[in-house]
Amino acid sequence: MRKKLVSIRVIVGWSILAALGVAARVLGDWYPAPALAGLIVVAVLPMVVVLIRRERAHRWMNRWAETVGWTEIDRDSRDWPWRGLNPSGEALVKRAWTHEVDGYPVTAGEVGWSGGAFAGAVLLREGRGIFVVVRLPLPAPPMAMRLPYEFVGDSQRLNQPALRQAYLDGKIPPWTARGDEMFTIESQDAWITPDATDCAVRRALRVVQLLDLGPDVSSVPTGHFPP
Repeated sequence: MRKKLVSIRVIVGWSILAALGVAARVLGDWYPAPALAGLIVVAVLPMVVVLIRRERAHRWMNRWAETVGWTEIDRDSRDWPWRGLNPSGEALVKRAWTHEVDGYPVTAGEVGWSGGAFAGAVLLREGRGIFVVVRLPLPAPPMAMRLPYEFVGDSQRLNQPALRQAYLDGKIPPWTARGDEMFTIESQDAWITPDATDCAVRRALRVVQLLDLGPDVSSVPTGHFPP
């Protein structure tokens, strides 16, 4: 997968250079050389900065993952638990790693979405961020805590004071449990970093701890879980 990513970056880089060559040829007929050079610098510099930052972020994540034992996986190698939450939306995993953390199998990485694909799991209808998927020790009934302060499902665990207080205080993110997996999505404006990823993983694991999974007892329904 890494070789594929490198190939894509090489293609994009050469495409940008080719486009700049064409632009320089066309603009050269209209502007003198100094003015043309200035225009090219102004147009290209922001793009170069973005590409450099993205490449540094990728390398930083690769070094971190290798150091702490995360294994990168193919984003198409599995089904993601948010599939079907909002059929009109779209979510695309960009990179994903897997590792066992505190005894839980965890998959985390970068995801982009549009059309409200996460159905209230994040406020933004489109954006990008860090996802965390935790394999639960036991299958859980469908349930979630959504923004701004919505409880979905009929599990008595949603009524646990410590869980609700942690969510209200922002100590845990919105989360969704489906079957034997629980996932969180946290918006991220910049490229994902090791620190941000580690923090997202720790916050997700805190949700699992507060759920205190065991034999489930249903209580008064608090909402209807989306199909």
